[in-house]
Amino acid sequence: RRHVRHLQDDALQRPVRGGQQDLRPVLERAAVETDGRHHHRRQPLRRVGPRGHAPRQLQVLHDHGDRGLPEQRQLQHHGALTMRTRTRSSRRALVTTLTALATAAAATLTTATTAAAVPDRAAACNGYVGLTFDDGPSGNTTKLLDALRRNGLRATMFNQGQYAAANPSLVRAQVAAGMWVANHSYTHPHLTQLSQAQIDSEISRTQQALANAGGGSPKLFRPPYGETNATVKSVAARYGLTEIIWNVDSQDWNGASTDAIVQSVGRLTNGQVILMHDWPANTLAAVPRIAQSLTARGLCAGMISPQTGRAVAPG
Repeated sequence: RRHVRHLQDDALQRPVRGGQQDLRPVLERAAVETDGRHHHRRQPLRRVGPRGHAPRQLQVLHDHGDRGLPEQRQLQHHGALTMRTRTRSSRRALVTTLTALATAAAATLTTATTAAAVPDRAAACNGYVGLTFDDGPSGNTTKLLDALRRNGLRATMFNQGQYAAANPSLVRAQVAAGMWVANHSYTHPHLTQLSQAQIDSEISRTQQALANAGGGSPKLFRPPYGETNATVKSVAARYGLTEIIWNVDSQDWNGASTDAIVQSVGRLTNGQVILMHDWPANTLAAVPRIAQSLTARGLCAGMISPQTGRAVAPG
């Protein structure tokens, strides 16, 4: 038996969150005719009503081969045979179906809108670690900054003075990305093998280069190779610098794999500092996983305190 479905126009449009949703495409898909001698056919819905007025019904039009429909009367309209059912049970079923569809659509839109309105909340920080990158700025700095920013990480950039002087825009980019700029000497020498005057030159020229590039007046200093002595500490203190070494060495400078770098970050505990570098490709690749590792353990990337030399909440 074929079911001919029609409904008042106002029943075809249900209000949903965000506006009206037209359910006619749903009704059209449902209007499939079954014939004992023919395959299922999808019949188009046509509006029937006085020209210039809002149509009062949607009626399903059938070809001349359709027959045997209960309680129907045939209407001749411009050569087309219009079949209209009076079966109220079919109408009620269609209303129920369309109501359910409209309700489901409204629920879906409400859920999506609510989800979009709720901002992502970062996991609570149960501690802070200091991510540090030495030897920049370099040709890799822009990519590194982008990766850190995308993953919500901040870090301390221990720059060489010679590279800062040659690439001041990259120092400014570090600051703009929310990183902390620090002193890593001018030419990266073994400071413990130099005279006090030479040590002074390495540190003071770097301070000036960073300031000229827009990096402000750094408060942190890391001696190249982590090599220090009383003279190095004394000269650094003269420029208001706190010497920062590290608790964990990622070994990225020594060809460590991305996996190994991520594992080294996994050894950090609250307040500790890790040594990484600006230029290795494996370090850049590790950044997203570093962020994931910290989040999983409730740790956040913090700033290094000039007072204690430990990682703390950004101030």
